[in-house]
Order: sequence, then C-alpha cells, then structure tokens
Amino acid sequence: MLSSDVRRLERENMELKEKIEVLKTEISAKMEKPQACKYCKYFQQHYGLIDGIYLKINAGHCVRGRIKDRKPDATCEYFETR
Repeated sequence: MLSSDVRRLERENMELKEKIEVLKTEISAKMEKPQACKYCKYFQQHYGLIDGIYLKINAGHCVRGRIKDRKPDATCEYFETR
C-alpha cells in the first residue's frame, strides 16, 4: 500500500518536472528582447574615460552595416539577437 503511494507520487513528481521545463522554455521565448541595437550582435558600444574610469556613452557603431554613430536604443536592417 505504501509502496504504491510512493510510486504514484514519484510519477506525479516526474510529470510536474517535465511541465516546469516546458513552461520555462515557453516563458523564455515570450520574453524576447526588443529589437534595439544594444541587444544586437553587431553593435559595438562606445566608452568614454571619465575621471580614470571607462563608462558607457550613448553611442556606438554597427560592424555589419558599417553604420557609424548608432544609438543603443536605435535599430537597423542588420539586427540579429545576440
């Protein structure tokens, strides 16, 4: 009696684990990043030296389209997610 309950609970546990994995993949697919240059694999962020520390500035460039002076929140025809 007890062993059958344990088997039933183990089976239920495995089913729930499988459902969790499916839900994780569905959620990650729905949470795609917006098509902004800062998420593009071709965008190169520019940095400035301020008081001896390198900080991001609101500029960069596209290495695929050779587009200079791209803003991190802009987008272009060459966008591809990292």
